[in-house]
Amino acid sequence: MAAEVVGGALLSAFLQVAFDRLASPQFVDFFRGRKLDEKLLDNLNIMLHSINALADDAEQKQFRDPHVKAWLFAVKEAVFDAEDLLGEIDYELTRCQVEAGSEPQTFTYKVSNFVNSTFSSFNKKIESEMKEVLEKLEYLAKQKSALGLKEGIYSGNTSELPDSLGDLKHLHSLDLSYTIIQKLPDSTCLLYNLLVLKLNYCSSLTELPSNLHKLTKLRCLEFEKTKVTKMPIHFGELKNLQILNMFFIDRNSELGIKQLGGLNLHGGLSINEVQNIANPLNALEANLKTKNLVKLELKWNSNYMADDGPRKEIKVLENLQPSNQLEHLSIRSYCGTEFPSWVFDNSLSNLVFLQLEDCKCCLCLPPLGLLSSLKTLEIKGLDGIVSIGAEFCGSNSSSFTSLETLKFYNMKEWEDWECKTASFPRLQHLYVDRCPKLKGLPDQLLYLKELIIFFCDKLIIGVNSMITSSLQFLRIYSCPLVSIPVTHHDFLEKVMIEGGCDSLTNFRLDLFPKLSLLHFTRCRNLQRISEDHTHNHLKEMIIRECSQFESFPIEGLSAPHLQRIHISGVENLKSLPERMQILLPSLNKLLIIECPQVEMFPDGGLPSNVKEVSLSSLKLMTSMIETLDANTCLESLSIRNVDVECFPDEGFLPRSLTSLVIQNFPNLKRLDYKGLCHLSSLTIFDCPSLECLPEEGLPKSISSLGISGCPLLKPRCRCRCHNPEGEDWGKIAHIQYLRID
Repeated sequence: MAAEVVGGALLSAFLQVAFDRLASPQFVDFFRGRKLDEKLLDNLNIMLHSINALADDAEQKQFRDPHVKAWLFAVKEAVFDAEDLLGEIDYELTRCQVEAGSEPQTFTYKVSNFVNSTFSSFNKKIESEMKEVLEKLEYLAKQKSALGLKEGIYSGNTSELPDSLGDLKHLHSLDLSYTIIQKLPDSTCLLYNLLVLKLNYCSSLTELPSNLHKLTKLRCLEFEKTKVTKMPIHFGELKNLQILNMFFIDRNSELGIKQLGGLNLHGGLSINEVQNIANPLNALEANLKTKNLVKLELKWNSNYMADDGPRKEIKVLENLQPSNQLEHLSIRSYCGTEFPSWVFDNSLSNLVFLQLEDCKCCLCLPPLGLLSSLKTLEIKGLDGIVSIGAEFCGSNSSSFTSLETLKFYNMKEWEDWECKTASFPRLQHLYVDRCPKLKGLPDQLLYLKELIIFFCDKLIIGVNSMITSSLQFLRIYSCPLVSIPVTHHDFLEKVMIEGGCDSLTNFRLDLFPKLSLLHFTRCRNLQRISEDHTHNHLKEMIIRECSQFESFPIEGLSAPHLQRIHISGVENLKSLPERMQILLPSLNKLLIIECPQVEMFPDGGLPSNVKEVSLSSLKLMTSMIETLDANTCLESLSIRNVDVECFPDEGFLPRSLTSLVIQNFPNLKRLDYKGLCHLSSLTIFDCPSLECLPEEGLPKSISSLGISGCPLLKPRCRCRCHNPEGEDWGKIAHIQYLRID
């Protein structure tokens, strides 16, 4: 019994870790930045809350009902799978942060636009696994009625709250975040002692109660990511309200933004539908200048076009001046042609983050260089900007004195950028993304640590002119006219070139002695990597879809600390680096995929420390196995695109192997039982001709089995509600971790 109680505690602990991760802004921004389906993230959060609501009841009933006990065990396994998945995303987030050299407060803004399309395989994997986890959780949640499980009123499945909620007269805090409620019952407004009401991520919530003003003690109201678009008519009577994260301005309301006037607000606030302020004087009555806000977002409707020109919008923004305590400011879809002076004249002396987004009527940038505390500046979608010059820096002898991160994104008409010599003395991170007409960058950026350029088709720069002794990370994506440096650079640590740098034919490792990561994708003219001396810092090398690439250094690639090699879609490559077992002693991961001319491993084979290998050629795999050292550490093998009817033959795989992935064997009909001995994990993908599992079943050592894209095999392995339906179910019922699609 004690073990079961501990199990319950573990479940709660894992759920709490998952909730904390899902609530992290960095986590959400990372998910959004990878252009993953945000609904999956929201649904996972909702389903975990649903399971959490049932967990207490289940943990009580498991001692007298074996079906509930089995259900709870399945729940724990599914929750552990979810946590493993979230941990994998968290690891990738941390890895990108480390590679980008980012500070915590700037990283969330980096990932959201600059780690997009290069990780499509990771994205697909995460989305696929998240869907699988969701299916498990949804299936388990649907069993609550059959098992007689009851949930709390605040679970993720809750779509309607009872009127009896109003009986909780002494309730101080009500958090309904991530539920699917559509509205709050009127009785909510009888909770006269309520101090905190949180409705964040209630994606079906359409309105707030009309009598919300009766909650006179309310101090905190949060409802971001909902469908609410209007404020209750007497909202301004909540005089004790101190924290409000969202506010909507209704065109048809007489009070509108004036309802904010009497509120003593702190923290962060997003004001939406600013275009509905009919009279600029009403904006003045919001009294933003007297509030203790540290974060403010002002957002116009992106489809709004001012009927009477930009003059009213300019005056409205002028009258929305916040206090000098503000640290973060975002102005979105503003349709004025210029910005009021408070945005740039250092009235906001504590401002560290500024974002100007989709201000499409703006014809020139204000002198933002005068903002002495500004550390991060993001300028996105300002279609009216053609040139950025000295006016951007301001009239001071030096400008942008504190700026560390500068990002330009989706500037469709921007062509020229010039700046004064003394500008950007602390700029470390520069991102230029989707600026198709931009021709050049300034030469005065002397302290850059990170330079990232995406989709700038006309940008012509010799990166030599941009690289200083401080630059550590260089990433070029789809910029054909940018050239790579051809002189010695002591401090550059990471180079990622993806679909750009058409002039690059030979990459000389010796020029970059501190390089730890080298990544080439779709560099159509790259032919070789060369070196004259041992490279002591290189840890990871990736070459993808470089159609002309054909050779490594003739004497072999001498990189004693290289841990991972990934080569895929390289049609002209004829051989792997020579003397790998001597020159690459730290290698532990090797992937060679779709390299049709590479059929043999060099003499000596793999280094003995290699643990993971992925191949797409039976000849290459046979060559590898023939050259394996008796003391090999090889644990994981993934093999794809092989045309055989039976696999693997007895004794073919090394005894050290514990994990095998078989993918896209179009004619595979049988698995050899004896060839699978010693495995603990087996995954079979896309084998349409595989009819059944071995007659003997699978080895007892296998504790994890995955089957996907095997239409003949899948029905034979089917089991629903613990009732076996397939002929092969008995062969796999003992396996602890099963995943069958």
